[in-house]
Amino acid sequence: MAHSENAAQIARMHESAKKIFFFGDHQSGKSSIVQKLMGHQDATSQSKYEESFWKVYLVEQQPHIINIIDTGSLCSPLAMQRFGSAVDCAFVLVYACDNERSFKTVERVQAQIRSLRCANSVPPMIIVCNKTDSLSNKNPQLPRLVVTQELAVKTEWGVDFVHVSARTGYGVCELAWILLQRVFNTQLDFDGLCAENSPDVSNWKKIWNFLTCQSSTPLPLLTPLAGFE
Repeated sequence: MAHSENAAQIARMHESAKKIFFFGDHQSGKSSIVQKLMGHQDATSQSKYEESFWKVYLVEQQPHIINIIDTGSLCSPLAMQRFGSAVDCAFVLVYACDNERSFKTVERVQAQIRSLRCANSVPPMIIVCNKTDSLSNKNPQLPRLVVTQELAVKTEWGVDFVHVSARTGYGVCELAWILLQRVFNTQLDFDGLCAENSPDVSNWKKIWNFLTCQSSTPLPLLTPLAGFE
């Protein structure tokens, strides 16, 4: 009986699932970031164009399904037509800081997403600069270039910009934190979430420590609810 009730509840939550689409070319490292966010779980569904991952998470004491879709690396017009006009979703566009062409891909994709929508219906969008741990080991001009790119993203595109290293885990929890805020249109405060009366106190303390000490240990966004694994 309990199993059937859980199945019915999951089916209802799937209808209102929050979808997060990851775009980026094959050198961006987006799939590695998805794996970090999802705790290295296997895809729940696969097709020619995407891998889909979902889990049930507790956000503000309410269960929600987060559905992360890792799209194909080519960012083809067909994929954009399929995903770009989706509703109740967010977009994460990933590029590698040491590959200027991958930034051009992100620039093109964000323009395509906007072109598929009315000006007042652009969904939450986050630009991720990956491989930031290699900035000091590459071209000495790279840090200046990344600063220029970040400024353009924030001022001209008007969206969030996050520095991430999929290899070390740097910035992954900051990305998760921003995603939760944008997707659920709420303000989440790390200090508040770590208060002793928070129902997720232990897990949020782990995430806070992860963010501040830059641990490479992969963590999910929040602890999955018992009975829904």
